[in-house]
Amino acid sequence: METRLSRRARLQLPYRGENLDRYCLRAAYTDYAQGQLDELEVHLQDRDGHWRGEYFPGRSETISAAILCLDWEGPSAKTVLDCGRFEIDEVALEGPPDTVCLHAIAVRVSRSLRTERKERAWEEVGLQGIAREIAACGGLQLIWEGQDQTYRRVEQREESDLSFLRRLCRDAGNRLKLADEKLIVYQGERWDRRPPLLRLVRGRDWIQTYRFRTQTHDVYRGAEVSYWHPERRELIQAVYIPPQAPPTGEMLQINQRVEDLAEARSLARARLEDKNRAEVEAAFTLVGDPRLRAGITVEVEGFGRFDGVYFVEQSRHLLDSRGGYTTQLSLLKVQS
Repeated sequence: METRLSRRARLQLPYRGENLDRYCLRAAYTDYAQGQLDELEVHLQDRDGHWRGEYFPGRSETISAAILCLDWEGPSAKTVLDCGRFEIDEVALEGPPDTVCLHAIAVRVSRSLRTERKERAWEEVGLQGIAREIAACGGLQLIWEGQDQTYRRVEQREESDLSFLRRLCRDAGNRLKLADEKLIVYQGERWDRRPPLLRLVRGRDWIQTYRFRTQTHDVYRGAEVSYWHPERRELIQAVYIPPQAPPTGEMLQINQRVEDLAEARSLARARLEDKNRAEVEAAFTLVGDPRLRAGITVEVEGFGRFDGVYFVEQSRHLLDSRGGYTTQLSLLKVQS
């Protein structure tokens, strides 16, 4: 992708029937692949004092955002990154000169879903069924692309519904994302293995900065689950070692309730993959690209032993009032 001087981008910011893009000084949209709510932060000039009066948002008021890219793939070509709808959760007025900073989160999730701790036992139920019930309780649409798992019994112990569901998803090898009033569950390994959307090649002019980091601490050869089942008076044990694992190394020890050998094996594999995902991390700052969303994979070339396929954990899109647009990526290398 060649840089063209004619390229420019601007934020479309509909609010109460008016587009506020002409007031925008700078903006940042952060897209997370899992675990956190997407965020929008916008700095607006307020010379006319609108945000001290008629524009001031009410409780739980929402705002939408999109990034419009002009002349991006060629003359007169337009590309739009739809950031979605956000709930304004913080307003800061500053000056002089008078400016306002809006911080917003991407989906309205009921407080009870996030913070109310519950004690509950679920029996003869699947993970998809649990996710469907929790989504319905929070007024969210469930998008299921995950790996299901059936439980004879699973306990929610002083956990909020979201914390409980995140734990189950992690232990089943799934990831959970909240966006656009949707609860999205997807199988992590399958998404990691999807074909790369594009290549990041050393020396190409759209790469502004890069950083790689690798660690050997907290990286394991395999995982072992061991649980004494009190009702059945039976020790359930399972070991998972991936095919490409080194011949020696530390084993991840897991002591958690499981109902049978199949569940123990599934737990060992999911926990090991989750634990070892951060072995190689990368960060790039690039010329803005609306295709770069959290959850995609990219291929990295020209960096020697750091070459390979990476999963985009977070993408952050930054704009300024002059039409400047950059994208910052946080990536994890997909283990072979």
